[in-house]
Amino acid sequence: MAALALPMLAACAFVVPLSTDQAAPADRGAPADRAARAHRGAPADPCAPEVAPPGSSPAAVAYLAAAEATSADRMALSDRIESQGRKLYDVDLATEVAIDERFLVDLRAITFPPEVRPEADAFEAALVAYLDFVRTAAAQPGYYGEHPDVATAVNNARGSAGSALRDALDLPPNGCVVNRP
Repeated sequence: MAALALPMLAACAFVVPLSTDQAAPADRGAPADRAARAHRGAPADPCAPEVAPPGSSPAAVAYLAAAEATSADRMALSDRIESQGRKLYDVDLATEVAIDERFLVDLRAITFPPEVRPEADAFEAALVAYLDFVRTAAAQPGYYGEHPDVATAVNNARGSAGSALRDALDLPPNGCVVNRP
């Protein structure tokens, strides 16, 4: 089975553009960076499981639980993309879709308070648009590489909407950098 997949994968490789809300992957967990964050009082590992600050709303706690439920798979995909020289293959796109479909189910199960509902709806819409793009790219070889501006736009919209939702939930920004399609 692996031998059949290799030619298809080799034909579908392309470089991953990082969205503007992401730093270079070398920043994630580098020992010097960990020490600098620890010195500033920030978490030593920005990708460690997040704990809701005291007094967080049930929606904030549920949001962090939803994010954590997919974080191991998300980090594994990020590491795989990095190990591939930041090139994507069909399997990476399919993996991203599977991860985000699970996250979307968990996100939709959260009861957001009315004052946070606009940000939650905007994030859900951005996530669905991103998923639609990645699904299309997974189904049509070459599509992702032919539409780099759309890839960047949906990735940036997702990041911005996620940041706005975290802010509305009174959660601090997440400093974990991941590679994603």
